[in-house]
Amino acid sequence: MSGVSSTLSTPQMRILVFLHSFGPGGVERVGLRLGGAWADAGHDVRILMGRREGPEKRVAPHNVIYDFAPPHWLARPFETLWMVRQLVGAIRRHQPDVLFCAGGTYTIVAAIVRLILRSECPPVVCKLSSSLDRRDLPLPARFGHAFWLRQHRWFVDRFVALSSVMGEEIATRLRVAPERVWLIPNPVLTNEDLKSLSTAGRGRNGRGRLFVAVGRLTRCKNYGLLMRAFAQIATAEDRLLVVGEGPQRAALSRVAAKLGISGQLRMPGHVASIAEVLGSADVFVSSSNYEGLPGVIVEALAAGLPIVATASSPNIGHVLRGGELGQIVPIRDLSALANALENAGTRESMPVDTMLSVAAQYTIERSAALYLHVLALAAASHVDIRRSIELEPLQEAVG
Repeated sequence: MSGVSSTLSTPQMRILVFLHSFGPGGVERVGLRLGGAWADAGHDVRILMGRREGPEKRVAPHNVIYDFAPPHWLARPFETLWMVRQLVGAIRRHQPDVLFCAGGTYTIVAAIVRLILRSECPPVVCKLSSSLDRRDLPLPARFGHAFWLRQHRWFVDRFVALSSVMGEEIATRLRVAPERVWLIPNPVLTNEDLKSLSTAGRGRNGRGRLFVAVGRLTRCKNYGLLMRAFAQIATAEDRLLVVGEGPQRAALSRVAAKLGISGQLRMPGHVASIAEVLGSADVFVSSSNYEGLPGVIVEALAAGLPIVATASSPNIGHVLRGGELGQIVPIRDLSALANALENAGTRESMPVDTMLSVAAQYTIERSAALYLHVLALAAASHVDIRRSIELEPLQEAVG
């Protein structure tokens, strides 16, 4: 695997990013932030949007060129096919030097577009953040997913991993040369975010504890498990706050009612300031079955919060330093999660300086230049990736 130094300069490029909408989701947020940073660095950045909706629209960069697909009822229910059609047209119109695929959910689009355009398709750089070992899927589906992953080597020129563990997994499972895998921390924060989180409030100073989870209300987040674990250990003064919106809202409300914790649970939907939420919390919890690197875990580190997280991705152990900066429990393990919540500790017990220094590695200001170097390598090489690519690995990424 390879790293890049943030001091390397890159030639001006035409970069095309494609996103279904303005979120919600970490993939979209990072894609938008990177696009803005690349434009700040003097590059011609276009972001193709399948739809104009989403909560990240309020913080989307204004220095990029947006290429909005025309409104159509197909855009949401058939978003992949809709994006393929729009992306083929955008590539032919704008002739970008490189195509940035912001996450694994978008690789099917890149694959189909490459099949359609063949030599017309620009080189593809893809960030893969989610665990490749889909333990959340039934066994037959996991075999199918593994087969699909192995096809990525034919249509992706360069892969970006968020940690060395994830990089090794990409090289092994996708059967690609390690020289095509680059290690760059996920840019989930700005320097301003880091300062805001590090100076946020320090808990409620009440008798009970406030447990906070943040993310879409979907099955993979497994908030039902979190509610059951909370119900086992909570005192009458404890509270659970689940921030986010999604299709599981009604089902989760029923679970809370059945457990008798409706009065202790709040699900406010999207919030304007995550710093305020984390600043008022006593413990942050991630109960997911499957994740990439949840940006909110990095935000919780910056806020100095006790953290409890399931082992939903190899990146979790990396960012939490193998459990040094937070408790890591097996996925779907009710007893282990409840025990971790019970023994989560307090803010005063956390190594705040170490947590903040780790969080500082995940800023857009640090990572944007590293991405630009990988994009420039892909644009310069623009060859059939079925050939063997030999590169001299550089030193590990430094900021």
